[in-house]
Amino acid sequence: MSDSRFADSDRSTAVDPLGKSPFAPGSPFPEYYRPPPLGIIHLLAWTAATAVLLRLSMAMEMIRGDRIPQGLAIFRQVVYFIYSTAHAAGFVGACVLLLAKIRRLPGRLQPGHWLLLIAALMSLLSLSIEALDILAGAAGFDGYSVLTWYLAGLGLVEILCAGLYLYATLKSKQGKRWRVCFASLAVVNSIQGLLYLGASLLDTPASLTFSPFWSLIVGPVLLVTVVLDLRRGPRRDWLHWLGVAILATGVAVSVAWWVWSIFAIRLME
Repeated sequence: MSDSRFADSDRSTAVDPLGKSPFAPGSPFPEYYRPPPLGIIHLLAWTAATAVLLRLSMAMEMIRGDRIPQGLAIFRQVVYFIYSTAHAAGFVGACVLLLAKIRRLPGRLQPGHWLLLIAALMSLLSLSIEALDILAGAAGFDGYSVLTWYLAGLGLVEILCAGLYLYATLKSKQGKRWRVCFASLAVVNSIQGLLYLGASLLDTPASLTFSPFWSLIVGPVLLVTVVLDLRRGPRRDWLHWLGVAILATGVAVSVAWWVWSIFAIRLME
């Protein structure tokens, strides 16, 4: 008996040597990978990962020791908490997906699974670059050189992220709406990566002002894609929505940080 919850107009038409696709109607294997139900073990792992990331953020803040307006400092603490929570959720979700692949469980990835895996990898690399930047500054390295290498590292991370989104666009076998979403993410991340690399080479702050603009592009594209998917797509699992939520959180926080920074600067004038 087929499971209508996983019916999708984008179902793969490839057939196996026996003449029947493992994802055909009546097959015991679902088209999409079915993750384990969200349980207490996942929540405990999320809580532990959040605590570790918050502790690391506090330690890096103490090492950095920079002085900014009090209002902006408080908002930055809120941003750190939101990002730590989102990063921790992404790491836990990515581990669930990677364990499924190691166990060779049947089914292909849903669109949010791609978002989740890419977000987790990007978070890990970005946190590593930030930590190295802070440690280099604390060790007494030249500030200009530290900033140059920091921007170059962020640029390479963005380029890598764009490549992964492009791979998802070409290989994920999703519907047109999700391929358009992945393609827009690939374009925006590649542009931002080039701006970071340009800033590191040409001593220009252009890349530092681009962040809110990519959010203003990605946000509407993601919203339209999700709305259409809810109306016409198959039923999605909690890992899919976790990936969507992490990307949406990054968009919202980026815009909020930009707006609050402008507000704080005007208060100082």
